[in-house]
Amino acid sequence: MKLTAHEVHRLFLTASTLALKFHCDDYFVNSYYAAVGGVSLEELNELEKDFIETIGYELYVEKNVYKRYEKALKLYSNIHRKNSADLLLSLIHICRCRRSTLCRSRWSPYH
Repeated sequence: MKLTAHEVHRLFLTASTLALKFHCDDYFVNSYYAAVGGVSLEELNELEKDFIETIGYELYVEKNVYKRYEKALKLYSNIHRKNSADLLLSLIHICRCRRSTLCRSRWSPYH
């Protein structure tokens, strides 16, 4: 799958929506997130379903795993200063090289 700016936007919107739902008891309805993200409610619902199935419903991330990828992302962004689409593509490439038991699919940041 080729990840373009169009797909990065949808990936970020979907991941953000799921992260908010996972971490917050009080969150907006999907129609709000869809409107903010510039997609239809139906598309966001489908993206959310596909994303969560793809990561095997593994929304929890161990603190040490999070810190490792946060550090790698900060280091990479400081070195390369590329646009966000290139940065995300590079992070996905870095993560694919580091297999983890949390890896479930191409959408997972641990893949």
